[in-house]
Amino acid sequence: DTFFLQDNILRELELRSAVQESQLNSSPFHFTDANPSGGWSQRSRIEKTKLVSRVIGFLIATWLLAVFSNILFCSIPLILGRSILSFISPTRNDDLYTFVVGFSFCLSLFYLIQSIYQQLKASPTIQSASALLIKWGRTFSKCAIVFPLSFILIPMLIGNLFHLLMAIPFQIGVKQTPFIFDTTSWINGLIPLQAAFHLINRAELNSTWRAHYLQAKHQGIHRFNLLMVLRDVVGPPLAILTLITWLPYFSCCVVLRYFISLELSEIIYRYSYLVGVGCVLCYLLISGIIDWLKLAQNHIRDERYLVAQRLHNRE
Repeated sequence: DTFFLQDNILRELELRSAVQESQLNSSPFHFTDANPSGGWSQRSRIEKTKLVSRVIGFLIATWLLAVFSNILFCSIPLILGRSILSFISPTRNDDLYTFVVGFSFCLSLFYLIQSIYQQLKASPTIQSASALLIKWGRTFSKCAIVFPLSFILIPMLIGNLFHLLMAIPFQIGVKQTPFIFDTTSWINGLIPLQAAFHLINRAELNSTWRAHYLQAKHQGIHRFNLLMVLRDVVGPPLAILTLITWLPYFSCCVVLRYFISLELSEIIYRYSYLVGVGCVLCYLLISGIIDWLKLAQNHIRDERYLVAQRLHNRE
């Protein structure tokens, strides 16, 4: 019995060693080229070196990608924005505003270079190059009239309105004008103007101004009609913003000054824009409530008519 017990124990140990050896051979980290002395063979050392070099190369490539992305998408627009705004205004501006200006300039420059490259690639001859120069000269002359009004004066007016609504009522009553030529006001008006353009492009509004705007956008930068754009696209918002900006100032600081004191007219001027915005919001709220009541009245009337018609048909 002792002999058979030792024989079974030896068989079990051999079976366990065979199972462990098979698991070791099937492991992905096991190298079959290991020498009997327990050291690594030449092939296994090369594979280990390749793995380490791949990891190091991946880390270096990730670091270089982060550095170049930071330079391309953050540093260059920020430097260009600071240069442009320092040329316009010598005062120090916020980094967010400078980044928006620099990124917009880089994007516009990229689209311009891409358009010129496509035109030259389509017809790379001298006559086509001269025609392209004439075409871009006309486009530049039209844009030199439209773009300052659209992207400088209108954002400046919007930023002035924000300043008149948010800052003037909480300042000391001093003599001020409704025009504040500052890059901060321009950026404060440019950001909501871009948001309004995106909203107009996506929203389905039945308005004449939106139809003219989409028509000018469909014509493109080379073929748009200058007079139509000035009359129907740029003119109406410019006139409305100028009226909203100058009407309270003219009423309070010019007309009322002949009837009341200077301090009282300046106090009225400080709060006139808030009062005007409150009146507009109240008008919109009241008109919305009236439209909702009319719609509810029509719905009730139609429902009563249908109920009466069903009763009449049943009788």
